[in-house]
Amino acid sequence: MRMELQEEYACRVARAINLLNATHMGYRGTGFGSTEMDNAVVNYRNSLQEVYNGHLAQRADNNWDWDVIQFELEAMWRNERFWFTAIYSDLDKRRKTAFKRRPDAAQTRPELHKFLDMMEGINRW
Repeated sequence: MRMELQEEYACRVARAINLLNATHMGYRGTGFGSTEMDNAVVNYRNSLQEVYNGHLAQRADNNWDWDVIQFELEAMWRNERFWFTAIYSDLDKRRKTAFKRRPDAAQTRPELHKFLDMMEGINRW
């Protein structure tokens, strides 16, 4: 596989793992932890982690096209303001919670802060 294809594959695996982690945490938070559904999610997530290449995923994540993201966020703000506001408030709440727990969180997730700052700027229009 060419490097771009490997990076794309690593990013897709990373997204799937993150989705499965969120599903697992959701099951635990609603009392469905350790059920058959939750165990299936955990088993599948673990099988994906065996093929996950964090280095390639991180390398691809560091190459965000911020102009495209800005354009898409502006379109979302114009066309789907409810969802834009919901996503922004949820991510901002998570960022503030992370800062309370770990003051150095800004250094570990710079792309998240840039994304939220971009959303904040658009939301001021």
